[in-house]
Amino acid sequence: MRLLFIRHAIAEDREIHDGNDLQRELSEKGKERADIVSKMLASYYGAPTYIFTSTALRATQTAEITGKHFGVTVNQTEALLPGANIEGFKQLLAPYYKKESTAVIVGHEPDFSFIISALISSEDVAISVKKSSCIEIEIDEKFYGELKASIPPKFLMHFATKETDDTV
Repeated sequence: MRLLFIRHAIAEDREIHDGNDLQRELSEKGKERADIVSKMLASYYGAPTYIFTSTALRATQTAEITGKHFGVTVNQTEALLPGANIEGFKQLLAPYYKKESTAVIVGHEPDFSFIISALISSEDVAISVKKSSCIEIEIDEKFYGELKASIPPKFLMHFATKETDDTV
């Protein structure tokens, strides 16, 4: 199964946002970046089988933008809220596992770093998942994974800008 981990895009500052952290929205820059990055990822990967997202507003908004470009319905789950761990992640994905399927996972740091590290190694691996980045992992039915790609948002934004420049 292919997993595409996409960290939520840029959200409102915590200092500016009044209230529950789970209700922080994407900033305008975050919405724009999520749109561009999702479009680029959709053009490369094609439609996934599933999209799962944290129920935190910033992750849900990122997933909805992603789902629009992939043409796939988004499934919200509390299993991906901040504090998510590998055990909960495996429980979430196990019923959906199919060798030839692809799941997009939208969520948070540092959870993604810990989950990805657990999937690809028995040791702790230092991984930094930037906002709007995509990490591709291929896993087997026992959740043993292989890192296939780490795509930073700057890379995707660069090619999105080139694509726009080439049409002018």
